[in-house]
Amino acid sequence: MEQKQILLSKIDKNAFNARDDYENEEFKQFVESIRVHGVLQPILVRPVGDRYEIVAGERRFVASQREKLRTIPAVVRKMTDEEAIEFMLIENIQRANLTELEEARGFKEYTQKFGEDSVGVLSDKITKSVGYIVRRIAVLDLPQDALELWENGKLHYGHMEQLIRLNDSEDLKTTLNDLKHELGFGKRITVKYLREKINAIAPKLKCARFSKKAAGCNRCQHNSTVQKQLFEVVETKAAQCMRPVCFQQNQRDWFSTRFLGSAQQKLYKTKAAALIIDIANQSTTIKHFTRTKPARRKCFNCQHFTSIYYLTGKIMYERTCLGEESCYREQTTSKHGLPQITPEQKDKAQERAIKLGNEARDKFYVEHIPPAIMRKWSLGNATTKRLLLAMLVVSNPSLHGWFARVSGFTGGMPQKGFRINSFSAFDVTGALAENVIDNMLTAAMCQIALDNHVSPDAREKIGDMLDIDLKSEWTLSREFLEKKTIAEILALGESIDLFNDQHVRDYKVKVLKMKTDNLGTLKKGDLIDLIVKSGMELKGKVPPEILKK
Repeated sequence: MEQKQILLSKIDKNAFNARDDYENEEFKQFVESIRVHGVLQPILVRPVGDRYEIVAGERRFVASQREKLRTIPAVVRKMTDEEAIEFMLIENIQRANLTELEEARGFKEYTQKFGEDSVGVLSDKITKSVGYIVRRIAVLDLPQDALELWENGKLHYGHMEQLIRLNDSEDLKTTLNDLKHELGFGKRITVKYLREKINAIAPKLKCARFSKKAAGCNRCQHNSTVQKQLFEVVETKAAQCMRPVCFQQNQRDWFSTRFLGSAQQKLYKTKAAALIIDIANQSTTIKHFTRTKPARRKCFNCQHFTSIYYLTGKIMYERTCLGEESCYREQTTSKHGLPQITPEQKDKAQERAIKLGNEARDKFYVEHIPPAIMRKWSLGNATTKRLLLAMLVVSNPSLHGWFARVSGFTGGMPQKGFRINSFSAFDVTGALAENVIDNMLTAAMCQIALDNHVSPDAREKIGDMLDIDLKSEWTLSREFLEKKTIAEILALGESIDLFNDQHVRDYKVKVLKMKTDNLGTLKKGDLIDLIVKSGMELKGKVPPEILKK
């Protein structure tokens, strides 16, 4: 990764992150700021062929174009297509001026790109709970009318959570029309008002789990069909209960007395069922069990292990915990807070660990080979050294430009694709002083060892020949840990016994003020600080994925 000034003409926008909001007043003010102060923060780009593609900072790039600047400060980082897309999505989600709707759309876009199982990874990276992300993705299934009211600021996320309770499309459509009408007259719609409005909506009798005959619904005066026979002005397409409180109580009684032993109870293996309208009117927090946080054996015997249903009787959440937060966390995490994972997730985690391990191992050798060559280099005869240098240059076209520059052959920076002929190479090396030859030989070997054409496996062999000991010399760094999720850091800590170190224990108590061993409650930054700032010796703390390919 390097930072430098790059010509605007050499930079391309990223099609995946295309934006078109460059004509608003806020952006015009931003362009004026660039004109006065210049670009203070470099953009992030990745090399694509002989050009660069924007990963982050498109607004700064466009503003610089508007001001007809020639170059822009940029950080260049090698990234795959998938890594670049993931970086852009997360950066977009973490923007300071992000609206609630933009945040929800960012979550959905991320999971659409990387799969539903990626919610746990995203949760770790942005330090927000899985439930927080899942709920905000869910509300995006509401009709466009609702999302427009949200986008325009007339309704907020709390209203969306209430609207998602409506499982019947006609009820939802009617409620939205009522809201638009009331907003048109300047009425302030609170979340409490909307919740009470939804609670009062007449449910359809066909949704009853209980026996309508036993409850007397068929002849009840609150049955919309009976009312239609009595009053011609009543228009209903299906029989509804016009006394929702009665319907709710009958539905509630069925779930409390008949759920246990039912087919769905046997399927979900929960110990109770509850209606979402009852939970929404209480202060109880719903804690979800997911693929990344599955229920454990103890949960299946707990009275708080609950299935949540809509008033219509349709399932909303198959498995939830309505008990204490501390118990839920204890069941869904290991000793140090490591989430329980499925075999499929374990396989994916191992693949990711191997990839990061290979990258980190190669980076280690790239950093350690040059000084090792400097220490080991020794060849007595000056003529032999000159011949060796000349032959290295002649046989490696990748050295031609470097050799011409450091030897002064071209009198300056050689052009791209420069080639030096054999005669010139021998001629130049023959005229070099012996001390210069020593330096250039070691530098040439370093250039070859670090060249992109040399495979990581070959580089590892070079390291072995130079007596570079990966196991004792590799140092666990913040840079390496930043690439991992919270779950992966916790797993790493357990695998190489980081968290039992006395320095870590002292830092956890004295600095982080922790009273438990559950490190899963820490933010990612604090968890990394616990490892790198505690004073623990990090040299020789080598993850298993780096030691074995």
